[in-house]
Formats: sequence, C-alpha cells, structure tokens
Amino acid sequence: MKINLSTKPEILTLPSTILVYVEKIGPFMQTAPQAWQELWKVIGPGTAEIRPKQMMGLSRIDPSKEGDEAMTYQAAVSVDQVPKSLPKPLISRNFISATFAKFLLTGSYAQLAHAYPQAIERTEAAGHKMRPGFFIEIYLNTPDKTAEKDLLTEIYVPVSLQ
Repeated sequence: MKINLSTKPEILTLPSTILVYVEKIGPFMQTAPQAWQELWKVIGPGTAEIRPKQMMGLSRIDPSKEGDEAMTYQAAVSVDQVPKSLPKPLISRNFISATFAKFLLTGSYAQLAHAYPQAIERTEAAGHKMRPGFFIEIYLNTPDKTAEKDLLTEIYVPVSLQ
C-alpha cells in the first residue's frame, strides 16, 4: 500500500485543551471504530450540550502491560467546556500542552496503521527523540463530506525537545 505521508516532521507544541472522549482497551483496528460509534451516538447532531471544536483520536501502548491490554484508544473531541452532566460512556480530561512531530496523511483512514511506523521512522531519522505519551490523529475533514482520496489527517508523534 502506498502511503501518502509528508516526508519531514514539523515540530510543534499542541496547546492545552479539554477533551471529551470514549476510551477502549484492545487492538486499535477493532477499538477505534467502536469508540467513534459510541461517541457519535451521544454527541451526534442535535446534541446542544457538547459543541466539538476538533475531532481527535489518541492512542498509546502501555509498556507496563502485555498483549491487547496494553493498547488504549480514545475517540475524542476538544471542547471549550464540559457540560454539567456528562452522559455515559463519555469521560472528560484536560489535555496538557505538549510537543509533537507532526505529519500530514492524505487519503483513506485505512493507511493509518501503515503510516505510524513511517512517521516514527522519519521522526527518529530527523534526530528527534520520542517520549512516552499518546500519539494523536487530528481529522481535518470527514468521510461524509470528503472523497476518501482527499481525507486529511494530521499524525502527531510525541517527542522530547532534549
């Protein structure tokens, strides 16, 4: 599969924000779609309480755990404020500003699993040291309004400035 991923990372600091999300544990290819379905069931069109600013997927592998239990995925939206009553299964948390290597992926979400190893390799080749933390996808457009070949996803690899 040809991956349409930018070749050089842009190093930047994502600002702090509030996230509302659904979290799933297990293989990303299975848990990510489930998490998004659950999130949109609760905050889909017509939900006045939660006003999403940005759609984000956050994933990490916890080295202290083994197998599927080590994989955490969060289907998230950033918001200005959390509603007084947050419906289940939604969770909220503050995302603290952090530094990342950013890449742009153009095309199908099916490329994501193949894009991450390339993004990691390109980050390290550029001399940047990865740090523990969530990898982030920020979806710049959506498949309901955009042709699959034109989807734009920013991929953020957590890096240290040292």
